[in-house]
Amino acid sequence: MGRASYAGGGHREHFSHGRNPLLGLIVWLFPRRGSSHTISLSRGSRVGCVADSALLARTFDLALQARAAGDHPFGALLAVDGVVVAEALNRVTTSRDMTAHAETELVRVLERDHLLDHVLGGVVYASCEPCPQCVGAMFWAGVGHVVYGLSAARLNALAPAPDGSVHGFTIRAAEIGAAAVPPMRFEGPIDEDTAAQVHDGFWT
Repeated sequence: MGRASYAGGGHREHFSHGRNPLLGLIVWLFPRRGSSHTISLSRGSRVGCVADSALLARTFDLALQARAAGDHPFGALLAVDGVVVAEALNRVTTSRDMTAHAETELVRVLERDHLLDHVLGGVVYASCEPCPQCVGAMFWAGVGHVVYGLSAARLNALAPAPDGSVHGFTIRAAEIGAAAVPPMRFEGPIDEDTAAQVHDGFWT
């Protein structure tokens, strides 16, 4: 997920984990990129179990990493049976690429690292509801199941355009997924209040 370029360049402050003990715990539980992340998850399990919550929480940590790097606060990962296969951050500002949303970057990582074969049996977890661009990128990569934290509607409320108007798409990711052949399954918003805290103070 990402926002238009007006909303990121000047916001480079690091989100303080001390303001939210849960997010500090997330950072402690999940080491930085380069380490393996394995969580017990049975195939076919539903959102709401501990493993699903932990995987979604990991995307919030990734979003914090993106924010600390000067990018927009979004993160995404692909997991298969509880094992994180690949992770990605929003890189809109640092890469000077407005299409470098977290989910689009995840697809690029999967293709670059020859990991697309893992997509069919996996689930993409995203810190925020994917935009139409990201839904399309994931569809063409073969993603069939996406779980997300923050809804696009709440993001739009948190991040208005400079003139105060709502800026973004009103169509839901699930609507786009339902119109795809084969259809894509979207679940969310999940733990939306925690997901929103990652954006606290960023867009204003």
